[in-house]
Amino acid sequence: LVNVFQLKKIDFSTWWNFLASTHHLEVENSTRPILELLSKKWSNMSSHDKSRVIDDMSKKRCMLTVDPKRPMKFPAETYVPEISKNSEFENLPYVHPSLTENISTKFLVDLGVRTSPDVKYVFGKFPELNWTPKQVIKFLVSQPLTDPDWEFLKTQKFLNGSRDLKLKFLPSEIYFETPVTSHLGMNTLVWEGPLSEVEKIFLRKLGIREKIQLEDVMKTAGTVGNDPETVKLRESALNHFIANFNSEYRNEFRNFNLKDVPRFLPGSDGQLYKPTELYSTPLEKTYSPEESKILQQYLNYHVIAPALSRHTKDLKIQEHVQVENVKSILTQHPPTEDQGRLVFDYAGRFLLKENSWKSLAKVPIIPTGNSGNKSHGCPSQYYLPSEELIQRYGNLLNYVPMGKLSTWALAFLKTAGCSTRPTPDDILTSLLKNGDRFLKMSGPANYLYCLMDLSRVNLLTLKEKLKGPIFLGIQNSDSGRTYKLVRADQCYLVDNTEFHRIFNPPCAPEGYPELEKFYEENGSTWLTSAVTETSKEVGKGTKNAKTKYFEDLIQERSPLLLHDLNSCGIRDNLKPNAKAMLSNLTVFQVENIRKELILGKEKKEMEAPISLKLDSHRNSATIYITQYADEFAMASTLATAILSKKGKEDSLKFSAILSASIPSLRLHGYPVDRLIQLENKKKIQLENHESLLQDSDNVQLEFQVENEVEPGFSQVENKKKKKGKNSDRVSADFQPNEDFNLNSSWTTPQVEKSKSVDDSIRHMSQLSQQLENSISKKIRRASDRERLADLGKEMCHSSCEGSDYDKDLKKVGTAGNGISIYEESESDFTDDLKSSVESFAEILGNLAEIFNLKKMTESIHVFVDQHTGVMAFNKEGAIFFNLVFFYRMHFNLNFKKDQVESVIFWYVTFCHELAHDFVSEHNAEHSFISEYLCSKYMRRLIADISIRSTASRLPDGNGADASGSNASGSKGSEEKRRGKKQEEPMPLEEMSKEEWSDDEFDFIKKRRNRK
Repeated sequence: LVNVFQLKKIDFSTWWNFLASTHHLEVENSTRPILELLSKKWSNMSSHDKSRVIDDMSKKRCMLTVDPKRPMKFPAETYVPEISKNSEFENLPYVHPSLTENISTKFLVDLGVRTSPDVKYVFGKFPELNWTPKQVIKFLVSQPLTDPDWEFLKTQKFLNGSRDLKLKFLPSEIYFETPVTSHLGMNTLVWEGPLSEVEKIFLRKLGIREKIQLEDVMKTAGTVGNDPETVKLRESALNHFIANFNSEYRNEFRNFNLKDVPRFLPGSDGQLYKPTELYSTPLEKTYSPEESKILQQYLNYHVIAPALSRHTKDLKIQEHVQVENVKSILTQHPPTEDQGRLVFDYAGRFLLKENSWKSLAKVPIIPTGNSGNKSHGCPSQYYLPSEELIQRYGNLLNYVPMGKLSTWALAFLKTAGCSTRPTPDDILTSLLKNGDRFLKMSGPANYLYCLMDLSRVNLLTLKEKLKGPIFLGIQNSDSGRTYKLVRADQCYLVDNTEFHRIFNPPCAPEGYPELEKFYEENGSTWLTSAVTETSKEVGKGTKNAKTKYFEDLIQERSPLLLHDLNSCGIRDNLKPNAKAMLSNLTVFQVENIRKELILGKEKKEMEAPISLKLDSHRNSATIYITQYADEFAMASTLATAILSKKGKEDSLKFSAILSASIPSLRLHGYPVDRLIQLENKKKIQLENHESLLQDSDNVQLEFQVENEVEPGFSQVENKKKKKGKNSDRVSADFQPNEDFNLNSSWTTPQVEKSKSVDDSIRHMSQLSQQLENSISKKIRRASDRERLADLGKEMCHSSCEGSDYDKDLKKVGTAGNGISIYEESESDFTDDLKSSVESFAEILGNLAEIFNLKKMTESIHVFVDQHTGVMAFNKEGAIFFNLVFFYRMHFNLNFKKDQVESVIFWYVTFCHELAHDFVSEHNAEHSFISEYLCSKYMRRLIADISIRSTASRLPDGNGADASGSNASGSKGSEEKRRGKKQEEPMPLEEMSKEEWSDDEFDFIKKRRNRK
């Protein structure tokens, strides 16, 4: 057949794959020849093939047994026939004898057939066999046990123990009998006769122990009972535990869950506790016996027995109660006042290092009354009492209601959430709720302290609360001053004491600038602006000796009225037209003057010795007097006329200036000669200068003794010229001597480097005036032009230090358009300066767009330095502009009406500083680049100024132009009625036809849309 059909010999793998995938191995008739063939080839088969056969056959019922009901079984369920010789196990499913004729026993065993009875089967036969534990062990010792057999035996209760002979125990519940196990009453093995070594090894492997286990020794040490035998057993177990701790129990105890530990350690009171319930520090070391008892009961605080005090570390005994335990006790069982005073002290004294008490801020743990009152408050509701706090805020705040507390208790309560100082929100809330009671019990002084605290912080987020009646209003009465709480808009600021006396409205406290500003920001108005004053003069106004006296007196003393007598500078609070008002002032006398004053709904009529009529269009004033007018009445009227805000002392000061004689003022040290002669000197110099200019074409430059300073500028006294070897500069206040004349040789005065803003502004004023005079007269001599150029060069170095500016600047904020604001450490960033920041930043931002600067916020910065003459500087490409110059030169001089002059000035300064990006020195190169930049971007500047000017003239939606005047009565309206067309911005379509580049036109379009 092999030759005919050309059959090939099949390999084992193919043959076995076929058999394993079919049922032939589980069919009685086909199983035997397969097993016989495998048994015959078994010894020659590879390990891999053997493993495959064993694995596949273990999953199939391939063994024929003597079991008549179910003859085919898995190999592991069958036994070799040799076991049947033992009559106790004759009913086991043995392999059928027909399989053993040509199949080796070794092959069957390799397939999984058992050579000994199954342990579970044996234990199931025990009731029938009636074997003792000794007989069971004897049988098991003789059997080859598998790992599952051992695990099964360890879970069977079949051994006798000394604790109860009627019960059976697990091997792990029994100890071998030794002197120690017997002494400690352990459950020892009960055995018939002596144990053989083989039996002992077998039992040890089952789990019977010789060394006493940690859990057992702790249970024994924790045995409850007070009889002598139990006490002795407990002490023996504890002594054994302590004696063998390092050698046997340390590691296990360290990893033991202390929550599962029985109560086996004695406390100082003789009771048994868990390690977590004991502490090593006796409370009596810190507290009195009575206090210790209260704390022990409240905190469940027990100290370990003194005999074990040296083992506290090994036994995991804490020094003090854990923070979480204290928190849990406080939360679940809020303390009484006595308990709280002690537990707060304990927590602050021993547990303050823990930073987890803040979670108690909103938990009611603070008792609000005596021990009988069970109500409690949260720490966040209370303030810690202190002498300063109580003196300042009195009963306005809610203090911890527990009487005197220790320093440690206060420290704990602070950490737990009690406040030490009130926040602005707290003060406002308390004033709204208890303001009247606080004012009544603590007095107006303490109430003012609260308002001053509020005035020093930013309260933008609390605007709604500030609308309430929390402001102190002061009124006069026959018995003195009275105080009541009102809204800010119901209170007035006193800038006119006469109005205050007449109307006596609720007024803000006087003499506190911070408070006055605070009142004003929240709705209070000044009395002068709130009172409407009208006067009616009776009789015809006449001129006489008295009116002439007042006119002459005012003209003579006007420099004293306009200047501060201490600094000789212009007064800070002058009206812009004050000087013109005094110059154009006329005085008339009438028979009588009737005044009508109106404040709100209240009207007062009275006779007056003097009245004032102002004509702001002509910058003139008319004063009417009666025969009763005196210097004081005139002084008060003049203060009203020329001061933007009149204080109660201004009338007295002006009265002193008018009534005191010149010698008397001079005697008291006032510089009256200088101030009174100042105007005359100016006039004389100007007249002489004009005369000289008319007589000669050869113009010589001349410095004025004093420069007229506009209102708002400070007047700096002239300094004497300083001389020195290395000095090549002298003061800009240089004066020619008396015999100076135009024909003598002239040495150009060098400008001393400006040391302040005042110096720089004065230098610029001098240079500006001389340039104007020189240009108008057309300087012809080259030497004079060179000297003038030298003067400008020195001025340039004075106001621009380039990268040499070395003062420390600290960033203090950012303008709305992103430009950073810096402050020099010794400068005072006043509120007036702050008010000009946004305007200055807007100008610089617009100029940055003109110069097309891409990273504006990185390139442009504003700084405040009042102690330097530096107007601007370029530091490694970053340009810094001094806000003080902008404020003094432009912002407070009609800035809102005309910004063009300011824009042009800072445009030129910008070009100058940009040129330093290319040249650091002030030389011809730098001048060329500056001029180039000026001309390069001039068209953009012109377009920007044009748009600004046009925008300022356009009427708004209410018929008013940008300056605020009403269109119905304006000149523009009149022209419109006459048919004249008002100026409007050129349409963009027409502008594109003009000679503008694409880049310039895009800039104009963008700027027009913004405006």
